[in-house]
Amino acid sequence: MWLVALVVVSVLGIRGLIGEIAPWLLVHLLLLGAVSNAILVWSTYFSAGPLRLPPTSRRDEARRLGVFNSGALTVMVGMTTDSWIVALTGAVLAATAAGWHAVVLMPRIRGSLPSRFGATVRYYVATAGLLRVGITLGVILAPNDVDESLHARLVLAHVGSTCSGGWA
Repeated sequence: MWLVALVVVSVLGIRGLIGEIAPWLLVHLLLLGAVSNAILVWSTYFSAGPLRLPPTSRRDEARRLGVFNSGALTVMVGMTTDSWIVALTGAVLAATAAGWHAVVLMPRIRGSLPSRFGATVRYYVATAGLLRVGITLGVILAPNDVDESLHARLVLAHVGSTCSGGWA
């Protein structure tokens, strides 16, 4: 659905039907929406194999994805309507889902059999932590009242913290 939204918003924007589209919206539809969902799903799935553990509960995974998607959508609504409190609410939901994801993976690392690729699951946990840092920096940037010299550094840190671990 995130990719469909990206295509629809892009086409409507190109045709001039929805006014000017902020570039951040297109980037966030792709990265925060589609890519982050893929990472949440696949890191959960691929943690089971290397750790030689049974898969996690699909019901819990669906709840985490629901919280994350609600948060991502709320962030985008808040940003497009210039409502910082709405964007903050969405950011809290998305950060909560990322933290929940890490909390689910951590005990699996401790309770698993030794594995050659087991260390990769630690990277999934670290990446969830970096996403939370990126979300926090995004909240600081959201009101768009940050000094210009600081703004560029915060944007770089925002992008770097969310993308450095493979998360967007």
